[in-house]
Amino acid sequence: MRSIATLTPRSLHLNVLRKLRWLLVLLLLIPSFSSGYCVLKLALDKNGLIGSTSTSPNKISATFKGPRSNSNPNNFRFTSPSSLDLVHRLRARCDFVITGSNTVIQDNPSFSCRRGVEYTRNPNRNPDRGEQNGPTRVVVDRGLKLLQWELTNAPQTLNLLHPTPPSAPTILYHLSNSSSHFSSPLNFVTLSGLPTTSSSLPDSILGSLSKTFAKTSPHPPQIMLEGGGNLARSFVESNLVTHAIIVQSPNSVFPKIEEGGVDGFVGRERKGLLDHGFVKLGEYDSEGDVVECWVKEGEKWPDDELKKWP
Repeated sequence: MRSIATLTPRSLHLNVLRKLRWLLVLLLLIPSFSSGYCVLKLALDKNGLIGSTSTSPNKISATFKGPRSNSNPNNFRFTSPSSLDLVHRLRARCDFVITGSNTVIQDNPSFSCRRGVEYTRNPNRNPDRGEQNGPTRVVVDRGLKLLQWELTNAPQTLNLLHPTPPSAPTILYHLSNSSSHFSSPLNFVTLSGLPTTSSSLPDSILGSLSKTFAKTSPHPPQIMLEGGGNLARSFVESNLVTHAIIVQSPNSVFPKIEEGGVDGFVGRERKGLLDHGFVKLGEYDSEGDVVECWVKEGEKWPDDELKKWP
């Protein structure tokens, strides 16, 4: 394994390009973002598949009888309790958690901090007043699929579209021309249109979040990516991810797929990270799961011991 101190000319070139890209996208918006981070979290089953990408709940339940999620009875948890604790600790350290519309529809998450974890990014938070217990939820929803889903599936609702205190607010980022038939009548939900192409959404979203965050905080935003393969691929290929945590479960949950993955990233996440200048620092056991810690070349892990962060 290469150390960060021994970078190749190619890796140095990639790192310089990445830094320049950050400057072009964010420097005018929030100069201090360089000390922030954007962490990708992926949970894989034994076959290397991501839960929100692979198959339907009925097919999952036929192959794996794990514990059900409280927020969605069809969503089976296949990682260990310690790995779930890790995810909640990471959320507690972040200002924003970014996900995709497919993950929201399939898993119906809330993205709050639970399992005894308190939200730490708001030092003035008063839980007795019902103030948010988790990062602001950000959904990449190019065509406002979530609003369409609720119209079609009423009276069923999605947790992220109906947040109430102490939940955090939700922002739906979409392409501007997709909002002609929708407004935002929902409390704590903001529709944010971006006059951009689909391929440049990651840049536009992080730029928008950084600009908004700079109005209320002198500190750079800490961002977490928690979704499926499409979200992971788009942000990794945009060179915006600084750290990655891969949780590999020993449970075989989803049907195997052909080599190359569902979308060219699922099933080959590690190669995707290596191709975009990431270094694997190490791994450790998490009650049977294997937790891998990755950083972009030139970045550091926030703690000297991998297990101590998040």
